[in-house]
Amino acid sequence: ARHGSSIVFLGCLKMIVASTVGVAVVDIMDAFPLSILGVMLAMAGQELALTGLMLSLRNISSVGTSHTPNQSGPALMKDQIAVSLLTAIVILGTKKTHFGAIAGWLGHWIYYATRNNINCCTIWTRQSSSTNTNGGTQSAVERNLAGVV
Repeated sequence: ARHGSSIVFLGCLKMIVASTVGVAVVDIMDAFPLSILGVMLAMAGQELALTGLMLSLRNISSVGTSHTPNQSGPALMKDQIAVSLLTAIVILGTKKTHFGAIAGWLGHWIYYATRNNINCCTIWTRQSSSTNTNGGTQSAVERNLAGVV
């Protein structure tokens, strides 16, 4: 369980069981009342949320590493909770998991950029050391556009 191979093994085992006896399992699940299945789903969701919170709290102790140079403990936790809530709200609002994943990813990068003073406009207009035919500097975007035209 140190490298995640147990999760891969469990997933493969579940796929094999689902493809071989999937129809029989659906019949068994139909025998359960929806209220019991709802409680089971709520408990599974609560355990997943608790695991996410524990991972967020554990990540606070790793502040100061190279990938989070400008984040303090409470600020890091605030950002992570905000991104988690954003993801959950988009998933619940749109009923599309992939929209929630995209929103969470974008939210994470927005928080990362604001914490590290990264301006997205300057990424595209960085000046390089190469010179154009007039002796001036030319940005990477200008060089790429000149090559296309």
